[in-house]
Amino acid sequence: MKPKVLVTGGCGFIGSHVAKKLSLSGFSPVSYDNLSTSSKDFAKWGPLIQGNLCDEKKLISVLEEYRPVGVIHIAAYALIRESMQEPEHCFQTNVSGSLSLFHAMRKTAVKNLVFASSCSVYGKNDIGPIKEIDTKNPITPYGKSKLYVEEILQEMNQAYDFPYINLRIFNAAGSDLDLEIGERRKKETHLIPLGIRAALDPSFTIPIFGNSFEIEDRSPIRDYVHIDDIADAFVLSTQFLLQTPSSQILNIASGKGHSLLQVIKMIEAQTNQIVKTKIMGPSIADPTTLIADIQKAKKVLNWFPRNSSLEKIIQSALRWHQKMLTQSVL
Repeated sequence: MKPKVLVTGGCGFIGSHVAKKLSLSGFSPVSYDNLSTSSKDFAKWGPLIQGNLCDEKKLISVLEEYRPVGVIHIAAYALIRESMQEPEHCFQTNVSGSLSLFHAMRKTAVKNLVFASSCSVYGKNDIGPIKEIDTKNPITPYGKSKLYVEEILQEMNQAYDFPYINLRIFNAAGSDLDLEIGERRKKETHLIPLGIRAALDPSFTIPIFGNSFEIEDRSPIRDYVHIDDIADAFVLSTQFLLQTPSSQILNIASGKGHSLLQVIKMIEAQTNQIVKTKIMGPSIADPTTLIADIQKAKKVLNWFPRNSSLEKIIQSALRWHQKMLTQSVL
């Protein structure tokens, strides 16, 4: 019987790719998702339990029933700009919900947690490739919520022997290389799927936040990492904890930066279409540059971003969205 791993947010963009990778790596994923922003048809590789992250009693019941060897915690309120208008909802889901999960794990003696943290914990950190030990100064409720959970885990590990790995994910993008799953949110806010939509639909215009940054094309620079590489990192982290229960904090990224306008130009080159954009003023939620130093993840996990060239990311995302268009999902 395959060992089970509970995946919170297992029907979301990251969670569904992680579930698939777990299944391919000898595990049986159990998805726990409230389906508020995701699709239940993405639970293709194991059972789905629909539930709220703050429902501690249900979490205890699920953990007792399935007895997972570990938990991958991805479920979160992840709308960064919107978190500034809805901070209470953000903290309730991301912090209170995480505490409910952690308490349920302790009550059922389930250990080995891999937490989906975020590059948002760094805030406006423009010193170059960011290392895990660099200053954390989040500028949004979303980023603060992720940092709070990291700090909670550190205290819990010291007090209760609660081993964890924090994966600070940079800009997740691309699609499953087999096109079984991909980006399909109820409210899309991410650059690449919006840019592809604009390329495929000439009537659609996307906003570009940032026309006054002191960099080459005056648009923010981000570090895009392919979703398949991210899924690998979660599986490797789970395997690491099962073999060596030693807590770690790791950046997961490509280690390379691309400006928003460079991404748009790549989409245009691959679709041979013009992407209509509307240049907006910079958002206070947007740092100028976020590029990761990924040497620690390479050393600790033997993990490498094998599919994270910008060209491959957009190629896979475009194939997915073309498939969705053919199926009249878009």
